Amino acid sequence: MSTQIIIRISPAYIEDLWDRTGNKLKEKGVNEETIKETIREYRKEQNEGGII
Repeated sequence: MSTQIIIRISPAYIEDLWDRTGNKLKEKGVNEETIKETIREYRKEQNEGGII
């Protein structure tokens, strides 16, 4: 039997996380579309493995 954990994340935390990590990626030349595509691919891989 699997257990699903639901975590609620505040918008302020997401904004802070983006400020700390997303902007560093942009500074290194990673564009927003590349970030979004990577997230989509990761989610697809997780769903194919039965993990949601």
